Amino acid sequence: MDRRNFLAGALALLAAAPKAAVAQGRWILLGSRMVSGTFSRDSIPVFRSRNPITALSFRTRGGEVQISDIEVIFTRGRSERLMTRVTARPNLQSRTITLRTRDREIRRVEFTYRRARTSSRSRITLELYGRR
Repeated sequence: MDRRNFLAGALALLAAAPKAAVAQGRWILLGSRMVSGTFSRDSIPVFRSRNPITALSFRTRGGEVQISDIEVIFTRGRSERLMTRVTARPNLQSRTITLRTRDREIRRVEFTYRRARTSSRSRITLELYGRR
């Protein structure tokens, strides 16, 4: 194997490593949203929640976001308000937020966010993950 092929394979493996680590922990991507303002309220619709979700986590691409006032709306009309603050950093999974409600098929997640001052990019993608 020549050096170019080796480097290309190593880079591909490194790029896939975060996704593989998420998959091993039974974390699935539930949805994402572009956030551009410095402070706002938004929501992420969830389309992949056929199986019960027991916990949530966030990750960003492009900058740091501080999330608060999280409300999870379930498919049967119930909701759960999570009075917590979460910091989502680029390419790192945030801490785990365990859901208390038994009705765990999620329709959408609403939240308030604030971009960190250190985030220089104008567009940040916020990703929502769920654990089964």
